[in-house]
Amino acid sequence: MTFLFGKVVIWTGKEGLDVYSEVHQNLGNEVIHTLFLPVIIFSILRWVHLLVKRDWLARFAIFLMFVFYSNFYSLVGTFDDLVWMSLIVPIIILAELPRFKLNKLGASLCFVIPLIVQEIVGHTLFEGVNSRLTVSHVINAILYTPMFYSQGVWRGMTLLVPYFVPNEVRKILAGSWTICFGLYISSVLFEQFNRKKKKAF
Repeated sequence: MTFLFGKVVIWTGKEGLDVYSEVHQNLGNEVIHTLFLPVIIFSILRWVHLLVKRDWLARFAIFLMFVFYSNFYSLVGTFDDLVWMSLIVPIIILAELPRFKLNKLGASLCFVIPLIVQEIVGHTLFEGVNSRLTVSHVINAILYTPMFYSQGVWRGMTLLVPYFVPNEVRKILAGSWTICFGLYISSVLFEQFNRKKKKAF
């Protein structure tokens, strides 16, 4: 499904993810994006906290972003959406931990450095194709960047499944393991967050 707003095209569902993936075909570029996209997402979450001074309001804004993206990604697939949610929650919690509460400079560096590495090393050296900077493709990148990261982790998890297992089963197993991994990391980080909070009192 696509939406047209004048000359701007907004792709949804698997089509939108495919459009974003068109310039992320090389394995090296995909690995770089899977490693660095979480850092960019983390920096954006830190900026929300930095710009919105009240904690409860910043958390509510992040929750609204989470709801928007989770609804948007349900158009790709319910299971794809669950995998994404399980991997994004640890980053949300991480942005709350005292030791990771970066200032404006730190949050900016966490955005700019990974972006430069992705463009120079990922796209130019590995892919040989630069990012497409049309309005439609920039909007598409903003919409599908978080899911591309979760899809990369998911594909990585399939390496743990023997090749004699049917492809559909491999995908479901790897996705289930990814969800469990995300939930486990979330529980560990949440415990640390509670521990730090108790010490503050």
